[in-house]
Amino acid sequence: MDVKVTIPNTSLSDDGSHTVYHVLVKTAKKSHKLQKRYSDFAALKEELESLYSDQIPYQFPKKTFLRKTINNERLAEERRLQLEKFLQDVINDQINIKWRRSLPFREFLNLPPGAFSTVNESTKEKLDTAWTLSSTNNDEPIVDLTTWIDTVRETKNVLQDARSKIFINSVEARKKLILGRQKFDGLTKGLDVAISQSAIGEGESQRRRELLHSLKREHQDLEQLLSNVSSNPNKVDIRTPVGKSKNQLFKGRVLGKPQETERTRGVENQQLLQMQRNDMQEQDQELERLSVVINRQKELGVAINEELALQNELLDELDTEVDRTTAKLNYASKKIGKIL
Repeated sequence: MDVKVTIPNTSLSDDGSHTVYHVLVKTAKKSHKLQKRYSDFAALKEELESLYSDQIPYQFPKKTFLRKTINNERLAEERRLQLEKFLQDVINDQINIKWRRSLPFREFLNLPPGAFSTVNESTKEKLDTAWTLSSTNNDEPIVDLTTWIDTVRETKNVLQDARSKIFINSVEARKKLILGRQKFDGLTKGLDVAISQSAIGEGESQRRRELLHSLKREHQDLEQLLSNVSSNPNKVDIRTPVGKSKNQLFKGRVLGKPQETERTRGVENQQLLQMQRNDMQEQDQELERLSVVINRQKELGVAINEELALQNELLDELDTEVDRTTAKLNYASKKIGKIL
């Protein structure tokens, strides 16, 4: 994903206490604006250096105590240019890519995981979709009783949509199942809240429990079906793709002098020629079927490769988040040690 970042202008905050830097982030698909202050940039730099235990190699404007940008336009413009160059240096550095691919930097610019990924566009799309899907709050408790029923219907539609896509697009089917699971969790939590608050009677709560049980059973069935399809996408045996033995497939063709058989004995030359043509035509049809199976295996190989690349990206995300949390814990431990 091609990302371009600029800081076209600055302004004063509403209370006039600090300078606001208007950051413009452009990608191939969309653009968005962010409002940051100098302390946000400084906090980003500090977090990156703490995350990797290394000094960031790009020039960063130093904090001044004697002069302030709110009453110095020249200083504000100078700092704007320096901060803009700082962001661009991080993005454009082709050697030290860890800075721009880090979670804090992407969160600072509100970019998805696939923004600076080196995988192909298809995998980036899946990665971004997974990021968007995981950032939604579909598992929040659904407490309103009317909304709860509407969500049940919506979840059923999501699962039906997943069923229709299992044999066509397993990736989309998986996304639908994840979304259905999140909605199910929201429904379960909402029902528990309603029961604890005595908002519904025993009969109604039992009816809603049965609805949830039905959704859960359907979701499990679809999960099992998707697993079976993924593990055995084509029931055709690739060793004998047309259901015939090797002898049946190649008709026992031999080299050297042709031998008379029961099939050819007593057959005229014209009939023998027609039989040969029929055999060749049948072999061509068998080869076409074999070609279809091989192409299918190739598509599966490509899909598996993309899935592995996606999983590697997600594992990198998890690893970065763990490192970030570890750095924060170490910092907190030091603070606690000083206090004690």
